[in-house]
Amino acid sequence: MVQKRFDEYFAKVVLEYCFPERYHDLKVKDKPDLQGDGLGVEVKNCMPKEVAEAFNLWNKALKYGGKPPKKQTINEKF
Repeated sequence: MVQKRFDEYFAKVVLEYCFPERYHDLKVKDKPDLQGDGLGVEVKNCMPKEVAEAFNLWNKALKYGGKPPKKQTINEKF
């Protein structure tokens, strides 16, 4: 859920910065995600399916006791 909220706040900042005349008073809520002045914006993630899947699996692995891999050096003898 943290990622979802981040996306909503990021969309709010971008919309208010790029289109201040239209999106000047957005509030982060639910259904739709952003609301203000009689309009609503539902925030969707445009991350490719494979990247989102890998991201979710990595987070799940870390959550359940996994640790990020240590950097390893391969020593080759010739």
